[in-house]
Amino acid sequence: MERFAFILHPLRQEDFTRKYPILKAVPFRWVEETFKHMPPRVLSHITGIESRTGAQAEGWFIAVPMTPRLLLETPFEKVLPRIVRAGRMAEELGAQIIGLGAFLKVVGDRGVSVARALNTPVTTGNSYTAGSALQGTLLAAARMGIRAEEAQATVIGATGAIGSVCARILAKHVAQITLVARKRDRLEALQEEIARSTPAEVHISTDSRSAVRDADMVIAVSSATDVLIEPEDLRPGAVVCDVARPRNVSAAVYEKRNDVLVIDGGVIRVPGENVDFGFNFGFPPKHAEACIAETIILALERRFECFTLGADIRVDQVEEITRLAHKHGFEVAGFRRFERAIPDEEVGQRAFASIDALADFILAQPQGYQTVIGDKGMLTTGTYGDVTRLLPVDKMKDFKMPPPLLTRSPGHMRDFIRACKGGDPACSNFEVAAPFVEWMLLGVIALRHEGKLEYDPDKMRITNNAEANRLLKPEIRKGWDFHAVKL
Repeated sequence: MERFAFILHPLRQEDFTRKYPILKAVPFRWVEETFKHMPPRVLSHITGIESRTGAQAEGWFIAVPMTPRLLLETPFEKVLPRIVRAGRMAEELGAQIIGLGAFLKVVGDRGVSVARALNTPVTTGNSYTAGSALQGTLLAAARMGIRAEEAQATVIGATGAIGSVCARILAKHVAQITLVARKRDRLEALQEEIARSTPAEVHISTDSRSAVRDADMVIAVSSATDVLIEPEDLRPGAVVCDVARPRNVSAAVYEKRNDVLVIDGGVIRVPGENVDFGFNFGFPPKHAEACIAETIILALERRFECFTLGADIRVDQVEEITRLAHKHGFEVAGFRRFERAIPDEEVGQRAFASIDALADFILAQPQGYQTVIGDKGMLTTGTYGDVTRLLPVDKMKDFKMPPPLLTRSPGHMRDFIRACKGGDPACSNFEVAAPFVEWMLLGVIALRHEGKLEYDPDKMRITNNAEANRLLKPEIRKGWDFHAVKL
């Protein structure tokens, strides 16, 4: 039996009142000030965890009774001893690895000083937090009727530790990705790296609000202290995963936009028939946050090491902890927002609400979108056949991509550049594009003349209407002319 401990802290008044109902009648500031002087305490004994490999684990929740406000406002040199004291309690209980939760892994140097002060390995859980945020975003996108392989994604804070990892991995799943950060030189370096290693079309921007307007998926991990995304910035049906603390997404988005889905990340189902956390922290039974799950996974795997510490996270760390999660039977089973699980019913309601909003949005665009309206629903698509989806959203559940008859495009611009450099021919090269443009322009001429027009493509002439035929070639002003170019 492997042993772990997870150190957490109260996030809001309800976290106090669940344990002490009488505190509902007490002003929250009084509660904060009273509890901040209390020592850490063991909240519960965690039992019943069993990996699909047969490995078992038990653990303990240990609380440092300080709210986010107190943790951020109190000098770190005064907060550190409180966290270390909780860690020593975990060591006395026999924990072989210790996890840090919520703002305990944000303050100071993100767990480094805590790990140095203890004899037991410490992890912040941020590797699986990043991994589950990606999994949660892709799962949420599917629930909202978004096909990832055709989607546009935006990562805000893309050059940061978590942001760059999320951008590198997400780019493998989407058609286009926009990287947002403050420093353009770092953005350009990351853009070049991702463009070399993935088929996605990669763009960069220093303006977060404009960068999210056409995005189907947004992952926000910026260290900015101000809100970066407001309700009016998002397109209908968008999925936003806000991993940043303080949050990058305004609370008004959740309150005013019932047609978008805002999540903090994935809710993890913990393996074992009789999992009992011994404490109600707002999640369904047998479910936990990713940072808790990472601590348990490392215990089950007997990886008693400081797996995730400090500000830096590597892609291989995220991929490894995600692989270990699958090995032991952990899986993303839902979504959370404001550290609470989001009911499945709400996700369905938001997906349904996005149908009318998305239709209105598409029909209001002057150009760039196409809508095919049938008697059983609608099909919408972008100018180049991208972001195609069926409406209502539930019609996307059973849809599968047909086998490719032509080479799938890696993106409009990258397709063209690849052909220019001697690679595969462009998916819409001149022998395809020229006839396409030819019949489109014939349609323009047909709009100006009533009746049927007969066209001879070999002679490039309209044979039954001289005036329409005159429009096939422009009238050149005096002093200008075309000359053949010999190649």
